Amino acid sequence: MFLEVAPQITTEDSKKIRELVRNSAIRDDRRLAPKELDTVANVAIQIREALAPLYKQLAKASGSKKGAITKHINRVLDGLLDKKGKLSEEDAETVTSVDQKQLEKARDLGKGLLREVLEQAEPTASADDLREVTNDLCLRTDGKIAKEDLDAIVQWLVKVREAYQDIEARKEDAKEAAVDSVRRLEETWQLFKELEPKLIVNDEQIFRELKDRFGSPYGFGVYFQGGMGAESIRELLKDLDLKAEAKSLREIIRSSKGQKQQRAIKRLKVVNAFITSENRPEWMVLEAIPVIPPELRPMVQLDGGRFATSDLNDLYRRVINRNNRLKRLLDLGAPEIIVNNEKRMLQEAVDALFDNGRRGRAVTGPGNRALKSLSDMLKGKQGRFRQNLLG
Repeated sequence: MFLEVAPQITTEDSKKIRELVRNSAIRDDRRLAPKELDTVANVAIQIREALAPLYKQLAKASGSKKGAITKHINRVLDGLLDKKGKLSEEDAETVTSVDQKQLEKARDLGKGLLREVLEQAEPTASADDLREVTNDLCLRTDGKIAKEDLDAIVQWLVKVREAYQDIEARKEDAKEAAVDSVRRLEETWQLFKELEPKLIVNDEQIFRELKDRFGSPYGFGVYFQGGMGAESIRELLKDLDLKAEAKSLREIIRSSKGQKQQRAIKRLKVVNAFITSENRPEWMVLEAIPVIPPELRPMVQLDGGRFATSDLNDLYRRVINRNNRLKRLLDLGAPEIIVNNEKRMLQEAVDALFDNGRRGRAVTGPGNRALKSLSDMLKGKQGRFRQNLLG
């Protein structure tokens, strides 16, 4: 019954919940109006009063006489309650006090309710007892509730309602998660079908899904290779054929005009410079950062044990700390998403060391002052060249 009632509870008012419990406990075939219940109870009372002399004889009788009186009572009840039943003159005289119009109505109410009331009520039951039996027999077998238990049931129903709402909310969350998962899988499959070399995937979540399913032996198989950060760019540069690239650019210069031709000329100059100097493009991606001599990033001791230091020391310290933390995560076998995040933070520290503030917000020191990077140390009037070397 709790499971049936819980979805219908929309309030915490105990009176309304009691009403709902009572309504839910009533049998569907015995949902009678109060007036109809009174009709059944009144007819049952009239029949019991008419048969009271027989019940008194039954209480005193024993043996075969008791059986004969019981049969007599049942015969009278069958004659009254069956539409086609007939009573003898003597029995009809016994029940003359029963209102026939009320009896006709009561017989059709509640699918045999009147007969059940007369069969289950005690022979000595009072009028109030008969009314209570009438009400109880309208309840389902699992719906009969003692009055003292009703408050406890109301409290439990409020808890059941809360649990039901929590379950429904979780079902909705699970449904949304399933829909989102299917959508993401469809996007991943569509992207996999459109894969081509050097394709940039901006959605990191889709990229991880793509790599887990189509770029891993633990998924559907290894069908492509992909990566993030400078390592991936270095791999692409390593595969670059400079001579073939130069030949392709010369062909573009001969066959095209305008902006496309100018762009190809600039690219060809860079490619030729690499070829003539015998440098490789992948060498442009640093794997180790040189640390400039201490004389160029001095630290001076002040009074009171304090130190005044160059901003470069702070920027170098950020790079070293993040690099050590990345190495520790790799040694521990941390998940890829954590490692990638740490690589991103290391790249930001390196960017700040070379040119602070060029990418996003500048790294600041005490007093919210932007720290001077290597580029800041070299350029401008206060830079190394104009201030010291060029006079």
